[in-house]
Amino acid sequence: MNALRLLLLLAVSIASRIPIQAADDIVLTDCLVIVRDEVRIPSPETGILMKFSLREGSQVEEGDVLAVIDDRESQARLEIAQYGFEAAAKRATNRIEEKYARKAAEVAEQDWKKALAANMQKKDAVPAIEVMQKKLSFERSQLQIEKAQEDREQARYDARTKKAERDAAQMEVDWRTIIAPFAGEVVNTYRHEKEWVNPGEPILLLVRFDILYVEDFVDAKMFDRGDVLGKQVSVQLTRARGKQFEVSGTVVYADQEVQSDGRFKVRAEIMNTKRNGNWQIQPGMKATMTIHTGDAAPVPQAGLPTPLGN
Repeated sequence: MNALRLLLLLAVSIASRIPIQAADDIVLTDCLVIVRDEVRIPSPETGILMKFSLREGSQVEEGDVLAVIDDRESQARLEIAQYGFEAAAKRATNRIEEKYARKAAEVAEQDWKKALAANMQKKDAVPAIEVMQKKLSFERSQLQIEKAQEDREQARYDARTKKAERDAAQMEVDWRTIIAPFAGEVVNTYRHEKEWVNPGEPILLLVRFDILYVEDFVDAKMFDRGDVLGKQVSVQLTRARGKQFEVSGTVVYADQEVQSDGRFKVRAEIMNTKRNGNWQIQPGMKATMTIHTGDAAPVPQAGLPTPLGN
């Protein structure tokens, strides 16, 4: 009796781990796991490869500096451009000349008006030529105010020009800094630190393993693209020693073109996770993928691996 009960409990336990397949599900048994994001990072410029310490297996985050092409000359140009911009910006905000011109104009105006007042009280108290000189001094001071204002406006244009030169120098420095386009793992390195590189030459191969694709072909006579695109999937995989597990995902691509054998390609996106520091799913693995074409899809939560049977 106890043995029978154990057998029933074991059967229920195993059955609970087997995904429920609806009648309208599509089961693809010859699927292949492939990489979604893979890029050979090239050298953007000619020069010596500096600050390149990555090796196969190195983990990087998006935005990390992967390498730097010798940028000493670019850094020097950037420093010169920065000083030029700061000097121009200072001239653009300097009002000393204008303030002095205004003060000089006030004094010249008072001196001229005083001469006019003196001549009104007494004829020719101040010679006419001297009055004209005082008036000219006042007018010159007013023109100096305008010139100081125009000089400051010109300095503002100079500051913008210097800023553009500084930004261009910064772009040149940035261009020689190689940044990781996404978080991933260095799979291969083609160059070493201190080596000379040319534009376009590959430096390393970066691969993303946390998001992968699973793809296979669907019979176009039985299903349309709309039947599968955007649908949830269950993907069953087998690791070493027959350990089976399952992940969920979504069909993100269905080929417009039907192949000569009457099938079209479908591709699902799945999430990968690490176990004891190692990725559970490896590109190149074979898999069975069930596309749930109905409204309700009995798939694992959040795409996390679920053990099956073993």
